Amino acid sequence: MQATLGGFAVVHASLADPSLTAVVALAALAGSADGQAFHGLRPQRVVLVAGGTSDATIPFDLIPAPLFAALPAPAFLVKIVGGTHSGFTDMDGRLSAGQLARQQALTRRYATAFLERYLARDRRFARFLTPGDAAVEGADVELTAREQSRR
Repeated sequence: MQATLGGFAVVHASLADPSLTAVVALAALAGSADGQAFHGLRPQRVVLVAGGTSDATIPFDLIPAPLFAALPAPAFLVKIVGGTHSGFTDMDGRLSAGQLARQQALTRRYATAFLERYLARDRRFARFLTPGDAAVEGADVELTAREQSRR
């Protein structure tokens, strides 16, 4: 349960602390109501939600997907096909070593690009935060991006 509460803590810490403006929520126990709470916050928060389709603890379609759907833009959703809850940690007995390494590599790729783009403000990393990048990366990852409209 520790990993589950870690994601919950990250989401709620950002809601409470205005200095936490970029949030990476890995298999977070947070749903639509938590996503709605991000609307109107100043300064604005940017959130990347990641989850695995084989996560029995935090089912992707029941928790991460509704969290993302409720978030204001900009927000990102990384869906790791076959990814598990413990696949976001150092070990998972249900995944082969290769599958675990792949989930970790995908998590690192998108979390790093997100943090470089939004914390370091390096716009070059935006190219990794697109559905097209994920499509090239492989069939085991999908990325959905909701960007702010440009005026």
